[in-house]
Amino acid sequence: MMYTEKGSCGVGFVASLRGDYSNRHLRAGLDSLACVEHRGACSADQITGDGSGIMTDIPFELFGYDRDSIAIATLFIPRNAEGKRKSLAIFKDVFEFMELQILEYRDVPVRTDILGTDARNTLPSIVQAIIKRPGHCRTDASFDKLLYTAKQHARVKLDDAGIKENFYFVSLSATTIVYKALVQADALDRFYPDLQSPNFKTRFCIFHRRFSTNTRTSWDKVQPFRIIGHNGEINTITGNRSWAKVRELYLGLRPGELLTHRGISDSGSLNEMVEAL
Repeated sequence: MMYTEKGSCGVGFVASLRGDYSNRHLRAGLDSLACVEHRGACSADQITGDGSGIMTDIPFELFGYDRDSIAIATLFIPRNAEGKRKSLAIFKDVFEFMELQILEYRDVPVRTDILGTDARNTLPSIVQAIIKRPGHCRTDASFDKLLYTAKQHARVKLDDAGIKENFYFVSLSATTIVYKALVQADALDRFYPDLQSPNFKTRFCIFHRRFSTNTRTSWDKVQPFRIIGHNGEINTITGNRSWAKVRELYLGLRPGELLTHRGISDSGSLNEMVEAL
């Protein structure tokens, strides 16, 4: 009998059948993530991973806000002071123009000492923006639609300012949040102390350990993305991207407004199209 060896990402999920919010679901997801370390890869420093991450419910108790009152944007932004100031100013102007008030910014606690050299050298600033829910957004779906529209407008403004590639929306939602990093599977909760808090309660946990294939890994390419956790790669990616660019023209959008044209993985493109749909 002949066996064919293949390398691919490790991806899966844990969910409560009763829809209960519990820290146990987070712990089960992180334990499961650690079990698929063999599905990922490491850089030459033998510490930096291709990437590990999770998506969960927003842990409102951890952030000190009532459920259904806010959304959270998790952002990778420039580390230098001027880049950080300029990018957050554009972000704030666009979102508040769309009647999305920024209540506060939170510097996400991290432990850089557990990172490998490659991950530390490319580490962005990691910030969470707490966004007030407008009174006219009576459902999560309407809130998320407004957030998506604001995000796409912010991408255009950031592109005009020449800093789009250094500003990345890790997650942006009224219901879900993503924690991801260039670490090995068992190091994610050591890098993010938030994941060690008993107040982090969720109904589900999607986990992903990346094995990069058609793109070189980077902080933004770690999964899960804002909507999906995906085990690539897509055989028809060139055709799918071409059709997306045609849709941009048909809708009268600027190049790159619907789909990132350069420096994105196949799964990243799929995530952007799912978001748009």
